[in-house]
Amino acid sequence: SCDITAIGSDTLFFNNQAGCDSLVITETSLLASDTIYVQDYSCDPTLIGIEVQTYTGQFCDSTVITQTDLSLGDTLYLTATSCDPSAIGSDTLFFNNQAGCDSLIITETSLATNCTDPTYINLETCDPLEEGIEIDTLQNQNGLDSIIISTTILLPSDTTYLQLYTCDPTQVNNDTTFATNQYGCDSLIIELMNLVDCTPTLIDLETCDSTAIGTVMDTLQNQYGLDSILITTTSLLPSDTTYIFASTCNAQDTGIFSNLYVNQFGCDSLEINQVNLILSDTTYINSFSCDPAQWGSREIVVQSQGGCDSLIIESVNAPPPLVNFNNSFTCDPEEVNSDTLFLQTVGGCDSLVINSIELQSIQFDLEVQPIECYGENNGSIYVDLSTNPNGPFECTINDGSFQTNPYFGDLAPGEYTVRVQNAAGCEGSLSVMMEDPQKFEIDLGEDQSILYGASTELYTFASNSIDSITWSSPEFLSCDHCLDPIASPEFSTVFIAEAIDEDGCLASDHIRITVKKDRPVFIPSAFSPDGDGVNDYFTIFTGDSVENINVLRVFDRWGELVYESENMSGNNPSEGWDGRFKGKPMDPAVFVYYAEIRLSGGRVELFKGDLILIK
Repeated sequence: SCDITAIGSDTLFFNNQAGCDSLVITETSLLASDTIYVQDYSCDPTLIGIEVQTYTGQFCDSTVITQTDLSLGDTLYLTATSCDPSAIGSDTLFFNNQAGCDSLIITETSLATNCTDPTYINLETCDPLEEGIEIDTLQNQNGLDSIIISTTILLPSDTTYLQLYTCDPTQVNNDTTFATNQYGCDSLIIELMNLVDCTPTLIDLETCDSTAIGTVMDTLQNQYGLDSILITTTSLLPSDTTYIFASTCNAQDTGIFSNLYVNQFGCDSLEINQVNLILSDTTYINSFSCDPAQWGSREIVVQSQGGCDSLIIESVNAPPPLVNFNNSFTCDPEEVNSDTLFLQTVGGCDSLVINSIELQSIQFDLEVQPIECYGENNGSIYVDLSTNPNGPFECTINDGSFQTNPYFGDLAPGEYTVRVQNAAGCEGSLSVMMEDPQKFEIDLGEDQSILYGASTELYTFASNSIDSITWSSPEFLSCDHCLDPIASPEFSTVFIAEAIDEDGCLASDHIRITVKKDRPVFIPSAFSPDGDGVNDYFTIFTGDSVENINVLRVFDRWGELVYESENMSGNNPSEGWDGRFKGKPMDPAVFVYYAEIRLSGGRVELFKGDLILIK
């Protein structure tokens, strides 16, 4: 305690929870008071002295005694030198020091004895605003002023005028280009564009040379450096050509002769003389005579109107024999004959008359349409009489009745003779064989037997190329319009195939597929997973017609799934159930299995039943 009266010992009596006396003895001692001494300084003389301040703490009073002493101001003396006479003298600066009192700095500057001379710098510029003299005062390595005097002079700028010329009025203009000269200053180029008359110059020339005529355009350069076009047109002066024709009876005087002169234009003038030979006339006079003594020829030479020889040739020949042909026709071969009569004309010449009787025959062709398919009667024959104009005609086949229709249809295989007769009773005949085509047949092979769920491929053998085929019972076939479908019947079935060849002929055959109902699946009804190596796994045994076991599941009697396997191959005990559930062997009981088995052909069948686990 801070109170001296409270110092001492105090005893309190209590009863504790057990009802016994409890004694509390308190000893109180005196706490000490704090006294703090503070030393302070001030520039104000009125604040000098000792100040006592008392504070109340959480236990006892605390005393702070502050003693304030007078803080004196600072005075600093500096000396300096200068090369500037105006800077010589004393300078005083007033500041506050760290105690807040006045601090005096007195600087005494005297004239320096080692000042340097000014430095002169000559500069050049293209800018008129930078031209002039500039003085800078710096400090050298001795701490003294160093004066730099810079004199800047203006460099010259160039202005060039260019005279240019053009033929285009739209290009007439003044253009100014700014560049830089050798001093780095602006150089002004002013281009003055002047218009010049560039009209082409036309020159007309004349010539006697046809190869030199035409128009030539030359491009030259005028005094302004521009293109100057010179167009020279050369026209052809007329030249004369005179043709003179003459004739002669002398072959040595014939030919073409030319003389060359100069006309009024100074060009060649050509005279061409052509002398032709007058051929001698030859006149042929032909006559006939039945008198051999007069036969022969003679020549008579006379003079033509041109003074040249003219030849007359007279010929007397035997006349050509006079032959008359009298032709007639007959249908009777015995009447065929030829007779010649020798007569004489009124002029005493021979005349021949030939009488001929010829056999008239009927010419025709047969167009045969063969039988389409074996065993059918759809052949036909058409009588083509277009090459024989001696109609009308009647036709018969195999000594049947004559008819005007040249078409015979619905013919069966065999030999046929066609006779044609005209109105005069003349006949002609032709024979043709109507062939029976090869029989179109298909064969599906022997009947087959398969296990239930199995499949088999049906093969089609044909005597001709098959164009299309259709199968019955398509629901059991992989396709109903292919040659070799896969059959997967669920019961014994007769499959019928009808095929059509390239000629449209039809053939059919059938095959019976007997389905044996014995299922190709064996599922045991019990197994004993006791580890003796015999019947330790529950699995499924399958035949060749089984492709895969899609899924096998086993459930207990409460319907809980205890085993499941997918995509099993069958016949492998190690793939089956070992009688465990969640890794622990199960007790003997009755279970239910469920299996989905895919047979050959892709058909899936379901199998389910009871399974007994025994030990």
